Amino acid sequence: MIARLVMFDETRRERPLCEYTVGVQKQLPDAIQQKRWRITVNIGLVTCMKAATSPEELMKKADQLIQLVKKSGKNNVAHAIVS
Repeated sequence: MIARLVMFDETRRERPLCEYTVGVQKQLPDAIQQKRWRITVNIGLVTCMKAATSPEELMKKADQLIQLVKKSGKNNVAHAIVS
């Protein structure tokens, strides 16, 4: 199963959105182990620096990052900035 989450963050935060994603990724293995689920978590995070970027372009880049994570051993986060 592949799940995609698209988050639009137009606010300025003390912590970048990617830090929240990494925090989720670090907490998931414990939750997965407690539930005895047989899954892996691969996150492709794209930060968009321009409003003209299409949703399709962002999803394509996120999918590429997920494939990169899978090839590198799974249970990880890959992040890219689209400017």
